[in-house]
Amino acid sequence: MFERHLYNDDFFKFIRDVCNAINLPELTDQNVKNSIYQGYKDIPEKSKESYLTIIKILANLVYSLLARAYDNSVTKSLLLSKC
Repeated sequence: MFERHLYNDDFFKFIRDVCNAINLPELTDQNVKNSIYQGYKDIPEKSKESYLTIIKILANLVYSLLARAYDNSVTKSLLLSKC
């Protein structure tokens, strides 16, 4: 039953909506050098806090899902599946 919820389209829509809740700067070849966004000094402090918050929310969500999935062997199927 857990697998059915994990692979549900509504769940992935929810994750996408959480990711899109904050407007991140557009990353291009011109403004990213050596994996660092060149305009990082220009990002307002409030936006930095929002970015950190969304990263924490998503990390906790993924960790929680994988921890719950461990008992249902979903983790193994996720790791063995081809992307």
